[in-house]
Amino acid sequence: TFVDADDYVSNKLLSTIDGYIEDDIDVLSFNIAIDNDYSEEKPAFDTTSGEQALTNLIKSTKMFDTPVAYIYNVKYFLDNDFKYVEGKLHEDFGLTPLTIIKANKVKSIHEFLYYYVRNCEGITGDKLTLKKKAWDVLYHFDFLYSDVNKNKNISKETKRIFNSYIANATIRKAADLINKEQDEYIFEL
Repeated sequence: TFVDADDYVSNKLLSTIDGYIEDDIDVLSFNIAIDNDYSEEKPAFDTTSGEQALTNLIKSTKMFDTPVAYIYNVKYFLDNDFKYVEGKLHEDFGLTPLTIIKANKVKSIHEFLYYYVRNCEGITGDKLTLKKKAWDVLYHFDFLYSDVNKNKNISKETKRIFNSYIANATIRKAADLINKEQDEYIFEL
């Protein structure tokens, strides 16, 4: 998993995941709490295919694309040459769904094992960052759409659900922009 500098993990993280990990599982999902006062629980499910796991997560309407809420099998991650795009924000949106949909085996557990700490001085809320995030989401949309839709191993129904998810996420970014910036973004859509 990945841990941001301001955040921390449960002291039960290693012992908990050790009890769930199977040798051939590709991705293990768990929940995160935000500032210890808010949490959004993703659905828990037994080991299933990446397609079914992603469908479950999308249909739950809960935030699921943050990379800190997953443990990846290193061999799986490296064999698929998964990498975050350098110089782009919202890189979690651009990679996490792929790590799930391409997996052979994914499991999701109820436990809260990661604690996200909001930092008012962080880069997530300033005007320039909001504009860059919106345009970077559009970049990730193009990549995700192309990568998933050219994959003949992914079912048409999963592609339909996935395309709806990434399209809605991209459209919602327009709400973060105002005036000319919003008009330019909407025109590009």
